[in-house]
Amino acid sequence: MLNADAFLALASGAREEIAQKFFNDAYSFDQKGCSSPQTLFLIGSEEAAQRCERDLFDRLSQITARSYRRDVYGLACLKFRHAAEDACDGVITALPEKNARLFFAESLVNPLEHHTCGTGYFYLKVLGAVGDLAPLLSCRVQTIAYAGFSEPEVAELVRTTRTCVDRIVPFGKALAFDYIWDSYNLVEELTRKTVSL
Repeated sequence: MLNADAFLALASGAREEIAQKFFNDAYSFDQKGCSSPQTLFLIGSEEAAQRCERDLFDRLSQITARSYRRDVYGLACLKFRHAAEDACDGVITALPEKNARLFFAESLVNPLEHHTCGTGYFYLKVLGAVGDLAPLLSCRVQTIAYAGFSEPEVAELVRTTRTCVDRIVPFGKALAFDYIWDSYNLVEELTRKTVSL
């Protein structure tokens, strides 16, 4: 979840840092980690979202060209096939931004009800306000990563999603592991307790 106006107001270096953090969250496990981003929600006006999308896409394209070392052309075929299936199923309406390493696929439906093929294929949806995200969420959503939001806005998101989302973290922390994971205390869950009388 990215605040389009806040992102555009940042200096170029700060925007680059956000793009790098998003890359780290998404590409470390080819979007296959349980907390890897699948959908990018741009929050703001349509005009601001378009400008934000273009800027972020350009920055991610440069980062992936430098740092994403996979069979990118084979994976591009996978992404094109997935995009064709999504288009046939009415999940996406357009591929406004794409290259071999990165696809942004616009969705008019709830993209959280669908899964991408990973490897740099992201659903993209523009929302007018943070509150517009809550009706799209279900308990299948483990993590929301965000950038460009104030503490009160994040607190409001926590308040409206606390029954179904396990983690709300800033960009760059989506894969940060802790002993509390998916609402479970892993130490308690994975520790054998013995009693002696």
